[in-house]
Amino acid sequence: MNILHLILAALVLIVVLSWLRSGNDRLSPGRIFSVVWLISVGLADLKLSGFQSEWTLYGWVVVLLGPVSFLCGLYTVWILFLSHPVKSVAQIRWDLSNIRIEERGLFRIIVSLGILYSCAYVLEVILEGAVPLLAVRPDRARVEFGIFGLHLVVTTVSAILFLVAEYFAFAKDAPTRKKVLLGLLSMLIVVSFFLLLQRFALVIVLLMVIPLLYYTGRSIRPRHALILGSVLLVIFFFIQSLRVAQYVQNYLYVTSKMRFSVKYAFLTEPYMYIVMNLENLARAAERVERFSFGYFTSDFILALAGLKHWIAEYFRLLERPFLVSGYNTFPFSWTYYHDFGISGMVIISFVLGVVLGIIYHRLRVRVTPLRLVLYCIGFFCISISFFTNPLTSLASMANFALLIGIHIYMQSSGLIRTVGSNAA
Repeated sequence: MNILHLILAALVLIVVLSWLRSGNDRLSPGRIFSVVWLISVGLADLKLSGFQSEWTLYGWVVVLLGPVSFLCGLYTVWILFLSHPVKSVAQIRWDLSNIRIEERGLFRIIVSLGILYSCAYVLEVILEGAVPLLAVRPDRARVEFGIFGLHLVVTTVSAILFLVAEYFAFAKDAPTRKKVLLGLLSMLIVVSFFLLLQRFALVIVLLMVIPLLYYTGRSIRPRHALILGSVLLVIFFFIQSLRVAQYVQNYLYVTSKMRFSVKYAFLTEPYMYIVMNLENLARAAERVERFSFGYFTSDFILALAGLKHWIAEYFRLLERPFLVSGYNTFPFSWTYYHDFGISGMVIISFVLGVVLGIIYHRLRVRVTPLRLVLYCIGFFCISISFFTNPLTSLASMANFALLIGIHIYMQSSGLIRTVGSNAA
């Protein structure tokens, strides 16, 4: 174990100890982001795969500057508002317990979105001919499946399921029959979307529900976390197993050139999915000869406008260059480095940290369903930041925009009210 491993282990221990301290917010953005990146960098530095290489100083700088800049943004907001009183988690839960969302309005919104999803799903399957799970080549079908426009509606599954979870959290006086109906609707949506073998939309809602449950007072006990984690892992690895159904576990172990005993071959895939993102960034950063000046940062806007592929072909832009192996993802900071270099990556990462810091501070000052949703979105983004950047994905941004728009509408139309001692 080298000095870096000792430093990383010490930092993880410090964060974990502060996490366990009574009265602290265990889901604060600084703690979550720090743990995610400390573990990711620590695992990457173990170099347990032959695909990994010793990073140059420049590679280390590029890998670390993004998360460090983001943390600096969070810390800047904390310093600026250090003298401002904020509410404890217990007070936030109390305030949220006195907030009601008018159940009939939210129920109609969810059902309407469910019907829209079902129509788009059925039409897309008819046009495609079959769902990927039943195709001759499921691994290829899952990538090629999707019709622009229709598939964007289908991927709103994340927003629909989150709204259902919110319905159960806030619509406390809802009739049992409506809860049962929404439960059945959720099961139908999950099963139907599962047939598409596209797991990312389900990962979005699973991670976003964690802060929703935490701040609304739904205790997340170890068994609940275990169940949620198990569901996430089962979905992830089952779909992945379909992609590599012709291979056995030991084949992955061999092809990944793992440097630990074959007895632990089952750890190959999760390890590689965590570390190869950083490996791709460290290697690609030294090989980038020209920057794309905003193309990848504004990816979702260009995709929505139908200009994404046209511009990429015209300027010969490659989204994922210099890949080490079949693992083709990069951490969140790669987007900004690819577009603007180190300076752009540092500035944008810092600004994102400031934005999330402000969202979190406003949540701690006066909690509302809209602010809670904004933080749920931020929590998801930092939880997955070592793996990808959802802020550039059209599907992710469509779900975020839909949730924000619905909550602005509910807030402005009086569907959200405060009862009890906190009523205005």
